Parts: sequence; C-alpha cells; structure tokens
Amino acid sequence: MSWRRSSRRKPSNPEGVPSFSLDGLVCTVQMLKNKVKIQFNRGSSISDPDGLFNASLDAPMGRAIDLFEGDELDAEQFQQLVRRAVEVNRS
Repeated sequence: MSWRRSSRRKPSNPEGVPSFSLDGLVCTVQMLKNKVKIQFNRGSSISDPDGLFNASLDAPMGRAIDLFEGDELDAEQFQQLVRRAVEVNRS
C-alpha cells in the first residue's frame, strides 16, 4: 500500500493544492485566508460517525472539514475517516 501525494490544480488555486491518493483521490488540502479546508472527493459516500465533516454537507459528492484557528482535530478519528475514504475508493 503506497500513498501518493501530488499537486492538484484548481481554478481557485492555479498553482495547485496538495492532494493525497490511494486507489483514487482521497482528499485535497487548501490553506485559505481564514481556514484550512480538507476536501474529501467522495465524502458523501464515506461514513462519518464522529461528525468530522462540517462543510459542503449538501454537495452531491464531496464533503469537507473546515478548520479555523484554535480548532482541534482528533487524530485517531481523522485517521479512521481517511481509512474509510480508502475503503470507498476500493469498493
């Protein structure tokens, strides 16, 4: 099993944003003016029992986690979410 990190170009960031793939795109990470956005490409298909997704909740495919200054992200819960995202890619 091997992660691939690359840069994905977006209209809002033509230089690209970090993207992480394993059997397909898992997520991208954008540093914006007032937050960090972790966008999961197939987020609507990923189980989120810990309620980490807090943005793009009505989007047809993706879901996101927006982190603002002072926010904490539970590392174990986030790792489990990434594992579930990889499972979705493999299904």
